[in-house]
Amino acid sequence: MRLLSWFGLFLSLILGFPALAAEPSFDCAKADGSAEQLVCDDQQLAALDRELARLFGLAAKGPHMDDERLKELRAYQRGWIKGRNDCWKADDLRACVQNSYGERIFELRQGYFDARQEDDQGMSSGPLESPSSSSCRASK
Repeated sequence: MRLLSWFGLFLSLILGFPALAAEPSFDCAKADGSAEQLVCDDQQLAALDRELARLFGLAAKGPHMDDERLKELRAYQRGWIKGRNDCWKADDLRACVQNSYGERIFELRQGYFDARQEDDQGMSSGPLESPSSSSCRASK
């Protein structure tokens, strides 16, 4: 339940700031299934997808990553994608996809030190906060 509270806060922060282009990290022309298509059609879900891809890249390319851990990270990511895509079975597709992203972002930030580091897009300051929202808040 606590994760969902953080996720709600994160979404309210994203909704309050101008969104980036409504494109996820993957090619929407190759979207397979209703969950991926929803991410392509929904600005907030696309933003979550870009943040997840950013954190995944930081974790995978970070100085603390070794070959064995990278194989594990990639395997978990493939499993997560399969789980997100299984959201077509849920009563509320959007809620399922949104929660799936929130949980995976949390897992990456908690499980991989390098996913909590700064890159050219900034640094998220909480378990589910995007770099753009933390930089906007800091400028107030």
